Amino acid sequence: MDERPEGPRSPGQRLRRAAPLAVLSALTVTVTLLPPHNHHPGWIVAGTAAYALLLALEVALPWHRLPAAWAPAPLLASFAPLGLVRHGADGAASGLTPVLIAPVVAVALHHGRRAVAAALACGAATLVVPLLVVGAPMYPLQEWRRVVLWLGASGLVGFLVHRLVAHLRLQAQHLSVLARCSRDLAAADDAREAICAAARQIAGADGVYLLEADGDGHLRTTGAAGPRVPAVVVDLDGPATMAARAFAGHDLVFAADALSHPGVRRDVLQALGAGAGSSAAWQPVRGPHGALGVLVVLWRARLGALPAHVPAMLQTLAGEAAGAVERADLLRRLSRAADRDPLTGLANRRRWDEAAADEVARAVRSGQPLTFGIVDLDHFKRYNDTRGHLAGDALLRDFALAAAGQLRTVDTIARWGGEEFALALPGCALEDARTVAERLLAVVPDGQSCTVGLAQWWPGTGVAETLRRADAALYAGKEGGRGAVRCDGETGSGTGGGTGEPAEPARFRA
Repeated sequence: MDERPEGPRSPGQRLRRAAPLAVLSALTVTVTLLPPHNHHPGWIVAGTAAYALLLALEVALPWHRLPAAWAPAPLLASFAPLGLVRHGADGAASGLTPVLIAPVVAVALHHGRRAVAAALACGAATLVVPLLVVGAPMYPLQEWRRVVLWLGASGLVGFLVHRLVAHLRLQAQHLSVLARCSRDLAAADDAREAICAAARQIAGADGVYLLEADGDGHLRTTGAAGPRVPAVVVDLDGPATMAARAFAGHDLVFAADALSHPGVRRDVLQALGAGAGSSAAWQPVRGPHGALGVLVVLWRARLGALPAHVPAMLQTLAGEAAGAVERADLLRRLSRAADRDPLTGLANRRRWDEAAADEVARAVRSGQPLTFGIVDLDHFKRYNDTRGHLAGDALLRDFALAAAGQLRTVDTIARWGGEEFALALPGCALEDARTVAERLLAVVPDGQSCTVGLAQWWPGTGVAETLRRADAALYAGKEGGRGAVRCDGETGSGTGGGTGEPAEPARFRA
C-alpha cells in the first residue's frame, strides 16, 4: 500500500513532512557529541552537510508532482549521511548502529511494503559496506553478528509497524464510509433507498434490496439499490428460505454459490443478471423491539468469502438502518396524524384547506369543472343523545369509511366539523356531482340519513364563497325535508337541476 503524495502543500505541511528526517539528523549528531570523542571530524561534517541537503530538498521539492515511488527517497537517502557520521564517530564503536532502525520505522509509518524492504536493504548496506571496504579495527569481524541481528530486528519492527498502520488506515476509511452513510441516512428523503445504497457501497455489491415484515407473516420489498429488483414476498410460515432464516436470527448469513443454495430466490438473482456462481448475503435488521427486516446483498461474481470488513460494517449499518426506518415510520405517522381527523381517519380541516386550494388552482389551469359539497348527517344530535356518544362516534366512523368507498382517488372528503363533511369533486359539474352525492345518501349506516348541498366553483371566485353557496343549498335541503341532495340555485324539493349560478347564502357554519 504505497502512499501517493497529496496535492500542493502549505509551508506548515512541508515542515511536517520533513520532521522525521529532522529528528533523525538531530539524534545522530547529538550522539556524536557524547564522550568519548575519538572522532574524525571531516566525516561528521560531511554527514551533517548531507543531512542539511536532504532536509532542504524535502522542504523545497514539489513531491506531489513526482511519481509515488519517489516519496520515500529522502528517508532512504538518509542512510548515507548516517553512515558518514557513524564512520566519523569511530565506526562500530560509535553506538549509532541502533539509530539505523529509525529510518526503517519512519518509512513503515508513511510508505508501503516495498519502501520498507528498500529501507532494510539500505540499512544493511550501511552496515556491510564499511565491513568490506574498511574492515578492522574500526569494523571488526563480530560486526557481522550485529548486521544479522539488526536486519532481523529491524525487519520485524518495520513490517509490524507497516501492517499496524495499514490496518488503522483501513479502519479509518471504513469509519469514514460509515459516517458518510449515517449522514446520508439522516438527510435522505427516502431512508430505505438510502440504506440499500449504503449497503451496496460498503459491500461492493451489484444489488441490494430491503425486506421488511408487514405484520401479516410476510417479508416484502420496501427498498432497493442497483439493477431493478422484482417485488419479493417471503412467507415466514412457508418453506424455509435464507431470508426467513436471517430474519429469525441475529447474524449475517452468506452463500458463496447462491444459485445452488436451497432457499434462495433464483428469480431475483436472475433479474439482476446473476448466473452460476453468484454470491449473496442476508443481514438481519433488528430494532430495540425485535426484528424489522433483512438486507439482501447480491454479487454477480462468486466470492470465496466475504471481505473481512464487510460483516462488521453491514452489522453496524443494519443498526443505523433500524433507527432510520423507525424514524421514517414515526415521521410518516406524525405527518398523517397532522393531516387526519383522529376519529374518522379522513382529512382534517387543515388538510381540507390545502386540498381545496390545490383543486381550485388545478381547475384554473385545466379549465375542468370543480364542485364542492357539504354533507350533514340528519338528526345526529338526537341520535347521539338517545344512543350515547360511543354510538355517535361509531356512526361517524362507519359513514366516513362507507362514503370514502364511493369516491374516486382524485376526490377529497374531509371532516368539516361535528357531523358535517366537506367534498371536493374535480372534473365534476353539478349534475355529475349529484350522482356522486346520491351514492352517499345510500350508504349512511344504521338506518340514518344525510343531506348534501353542492355548489360548482366558478372562475374568479374562491373556495370560501363556493362553500357558502353549498352550505346555503344544504340548508335549503334541510328545510325541504332532509335526506336529499340539493344543488346551488335549485328551487323546490331538490331533485331538479340547478343552474349553479352564484346565490346569496342563507347561512354559513365556519
